Amino acid sequence: MNVTPANWEVAEIGDLLHGIKAGKNLKCEERPPEAHERGVIKVSAVTWGFFDAQQSKTLPNDFWPDADTTIKAGDFLFSRANTLELVGAVVMAETSYPNLYLSDKVLRLDMETAIKPWLLKFLRSPEGRRRLSEISSGNQLSMRNIGQAALKTVSVPIPPLPEQRRIVAKLDRLSARSAAARDHLAHTTKLATRAKQAILASALSGKLTHAWRDAGFGDGWTDTQIAEIKDERAAYAKSRRGSRLESDSGMKLADLGELPESWFPCHLAEIADMQVGHAFKSAWFTNDGPLLVRGANVAPGALSWDDTKRLDPELAPEFERFRLDEGDFVLAMDRPLISTGLKIARVDAASAGALLVQRVARITERPQVQSGYLWHVLNSRIFIRHAIERATGGDLPHISGNDILTTPVPLPPLDEQAEIVRRIEAAFARIDRLTEEASRAAHLLDRLDERLLAKAFRGELVPQNPEDEPAEALLTRIRQARAAAPTPKRGRRKKAAAE
Repeated sequence: MNVTPANWEVAEIGDLLHGIKAGKNLKCEERPPEAHERGVIKVSAVTWGFFDAQQSKTLPNDFWPDADTTIKAGDFLFSRANTLELVGAVVMAETSYPNLYLSDKVLRLDMETAIKPWLLKFLRSPEGRRRLSEISSGNQLSMRNIGQAALKTVSVPIPPLPEQRRIVAKLDRLSARSAAARDHLAHTTKLATRAKQAILASALSGKLTHAWRDAGFGDGWTDTQIAEIKDERAAYAKSRRGSRLESDSGMKLADLGELPESWFPCHLAEIADMQVGHAFKSAWFTNDGPLLVRGANVAPGALSWDDTKRLDPELAPEFERFRLDEGDFVLAMDRPLISTGLKIARVDAASAGALLVQRVARITERPQVQSGYLWHVLNSRIFIRHAIERATGGDLPHISGNDILTTPVPLPPLDEQAEIVRRIEAAFARIDRLTEEASRAAHLLDRLDERLLAKAFRGELVPQNPEDEPAEALLTRIRQARAAAPTPKRGRRKKAAAE
């Protein structure tokens, strides 16, 4: 990076520091300390752009750290060890924490208070992150480390101190605007999710196609179809008689509300078949053979093959009944609902032939329901309220086959099902276009922020003032202050008085 302004300088971080302070590495309790205890901060305390005091561990009662390693307001903290993406994270502590101390992996960079905001901005910029990444060492797949000697060699553009303040102030104002814009874009995504659920609720109550029915469209159920539905209902009721499935603990059919006259309230078991996968032994896994669909492979809306397991092809013929076909629905029965949505996916052509593993359910439609309509039912609040919210287990929520099959379903005639699917997908397409625009706008904001930072560190963000004291004068004062500072004496640290 070329520094063009004449009154700027380029200095190494070591030229800016009065010193570097580190804590100790010792065994601690993996919990934040209580008010009467002492703690040491973890690297995660400085990872996410602010100092998080809760990311700390409790020191042994008989260990007294160096008093100079407590966390104080204004401390410039640097993570010397972390993953490749996170090593070199920097924050400034806004508050003092008398019972929290530096660790061996979090350094305090001691320097003049006036230059801390500038160095903080630079080390967080893409250029600063690139330079820190270049000096980090270690296995790229695990922990990376930045030694103190290497850190001191990182070069930093240094403008005059008044210009530093002007640039930092302008970056803060622009960053606040970007953050507000991102919040609005994130809200757009949340609104899109709510809008989709509102459309599904309207569709599954009959409101979406109310005018369509009133206009005389649709042929309704035939007598034969009605008889088939009633036979399925009778068979399902008989199968439940005398068993633990006899009563629902979730939604009832009556909870669907008043439906159009031509619709039927039914259970999922009456219109769809379900199959749970097989418990394949890990000893059967090989590098070739058919893919195995596990819960980890079921993502909201699609299968994910980032983590794959395959079955020995010689064993595959024994498990043909678990072979998935294109168009099948697969639902993760363990932790089925995550932050990005319900873990249910359609099997595409590329995944056809994969085998179903235990705790994953295959759901296929019967003649009374269209595939597209069933898909939207399974993604609706009706299904989530009944099946997903009944999940058992704390750390690993699980839904049973009973939870799935007893879901109440509003069932319109087949031609109206097709019309509902058409209207839902048209509305969803419009919403998806809006969310894609929001995503592109967020990406453009990221690029804009990067360009603003690049301009800032080239001296192009604010005009130079020829009356500003040159950066060389600032560096000279730092050198003089460092030379005049007394050499710290090394000796045995006195143990503090017992509490």
